[in-house]
Amino acid sequence: MGRIVAWDDSLPFSTIAVAGRGTVFLYGVGCLLVVISNFSTSIAFLLWRASGLQEKELPFLKRWRWWLGFLLLVPVLVLENVLSYALLPQSVISCFSGLSIVFTALIVHLLSTKSIRESPWCHTCITLCDVQEHLEWPDWLAIFGVLGGTTLISVYNGLTDDSSVLTLAKSADQVESSGTIVFAAFAWVLGISCSSMVLFKTPERCASSSGDTLLYLAILMAFAAAMCAAVSVATLRVISSAAYEVSEHGWDVTTSWPGSCVWYAALGLAIDIPMQYFLLQATLTSAPLAIGVPAYQSFVVLTGVIANYVIWGDINLDVTSSASATSLAVAVDIISLSLVIAGLVALCHRTQKRQHEQKQQEGKDPQTLTADAEQLTKHQPRESSRLLGN
Repeated sequence: MGRIVAWDDSLPFSTIAVAGRGTVFLYGVGCLLVVISNFSTSIAFLLWRASGLQEKELPFLKRWRWWLGFLLLVPVLVLENVLSYALLPQSVISCFSGLSIVFTALIVHLLSTKSIRESPWCHTCITLCDVQEHLEWPDWLAIFGVLGGTTLISVYNGLTDDSSVLTLAKSADQVESSGTIVFAAFAWVLGISCSSMVLFKTPERCASSSGDTLLYLAILMAFAAAMCAAVSVATLRVISSAAYEVSEHGWDVTTSWPGSCVWYAALGLAIDIPMQYFLLQATLTSAPLAIGVPAYQSFVVLTGVIANYVIWGDINLDVTSSASATSLAVAVDIISLSLVIAGLVALCHRTQKRQHEQKQQEGKDPQTLTADAEQLTKHQPRESSRLLGN
């Protein structure tokens, strides 16, 4: 999903339709925008996967699938998120968490279906992104396990209805805290390390030495991209606070902006956001979409919840007033994490099994053909003599 649980009830600078949020029409429009944003995210994932497989030899500026996916993933998605957060509270938006996982799995499964591929209307879709991944019921079970855990933890940690405006002064206090510094530093070190591995030791070279290395590297890159995404959302939150200050007090307020917020926003725009999409592209290229998308999306939600607690301190566990509520919060988080981890492990196991079976089949096919030919040659004289005898 394009969003993570790190925003307030609505964006501070978005005033459209806030007063009429309770109307049925605007509520439906907000839900529709959330669904469309998830669908556009899925299409962007497919285009980036196809670009990594089919446009590797082309110059970067000529990779039209990559640029089309970027257009769907960044400008369109940001606009849809701004509108949806202006129309719906966080508790409603969280219910749609992980919907892009289902969309992506459905699309790649349909593109691998023979009847769909032979239909005339599917020719354009195949030209855009010819990504085929046939999913069986264990794969669907694992995907919905990841989806259930992601949705549960996102919904539970998105139930707070804090509509207070996040000022730039509050953002400065949070940005300068030790937790934020450690979290951002860990994300930068992990992201730079994974980016260096991709640039100087390509995933294809890693896979040549071990068939499972590429899969594990893709999971690590998905986690690094999710960490960068959490810092990126915190960066956008600081920028939204600055935009709110400008809209309320004019451009003169820029002279009093805290230096920590300016540096944090600059580093986020220059390092985190580009590194997030670079690692996401590497993840989608290195692993099947049935693993890459659930891994990235689940890590995005989990790291977003951690960022809420570490950076902004607005997780539900802090506002619980009884031991039973605290136990419930811990139980929900444990169940959610268990579902996500179990689903990802099952998907990795299924993919490894298919890869090993494919390698064994490729290795045995020539031997099998030779044995069949020899056996046929041995039986041919007997069969001929039997026919002549008759």
